[in-house]
Amino acid sequence: MVLYLLYVKAELENVESLEMTPETLWHLDVSDSTGQDVRKGVVLSEKDVIPIAGGRSHANFVLTWPGAKKASQISIVRDVKNVTRPIQMDDSGQYVPIVGFECRGLEPIAWSPIGDFQIKASRGSIFRADDLRDDWSEFDEDTHLAVGIFDVVSEFRVSN
Repeated sequence: MVLYLLYVKAELENVESLEMTPETLWHLDVSDSTGQDVRKGVVLSEKDVIPIAGGRSHANFVLTWPGAKKASQISIVRDVKNVTRPIQMDDSGQYVPIVGFECRGLEPIAWSPIGDFQIKASRGSIFRADDLRDDWSEFDEDTHLAVGIFDVVSEFRVSN
């Protein structure tokens, strides 16, 4: 299996940390290993545990491509030791690995920033957002400061 890391970059304003909760639904586009067939809008959840036929393993998403003999699969790996982490204030404008996807027979090619985001403001206030495809901002009543996340972009990289 290949481990793909999702790297996310965003401009942060008065944000101490940005992370996805365990309830997050991951919205991905995936392609088969040849790159010929693409499925857009695939939704994965850590709560979905699907047994793999003929084996003792399981995955969070299983797909059989047309003409394929074996099923392709993805398992979400939230904690890749010493690699994945929340995005911190000092990371503004830099790529950060936030989650891993262990894949067999397919590869993730795009992520849509829809999900359950937990945003901690610079003075500790907690906000939730479910869509960062467009810029996001709120007003922190405690500090009287604007809090914002802008220009979210992502890329997948193969883990070594």
